[in-house]
Amino acid sequence: MLIEHLLYSTALAIFIGMIHYRFFCRDYSWIIIVSSYIPDLDLISDSLLKKMGIVVLISGHQIIHGNFHNIAILALFAIYIAFLLHPFGFNL
Repeated sequence: MLIEHLLYSTALAIFIGMIHYRFFCRDYSWIIIVSSYIPDLDLISDSLLKKMGIVVLISGHQIIHGNFHNIAILALFAIYIAFLLHPFGFNL
């Protein structure tokens, strides 16, 4: 099911990137594809943080798949990426 989710995310991101290119003549599809995988970072984040000795609790529970699938995480990611890419000439 995970591979299916990743394939659908990639396909949707490529489709949106093609539409964006058609109207704005700028190819930001790589940003869209990378952004489609961000909610799935919760699959590996808990194990990586545990290896570093960090325990993160969300509502009293450890990170599980689905915790990053909300609008707050996606909004924080969008703001972070906008600030990160702006010095390189990407106006988002």
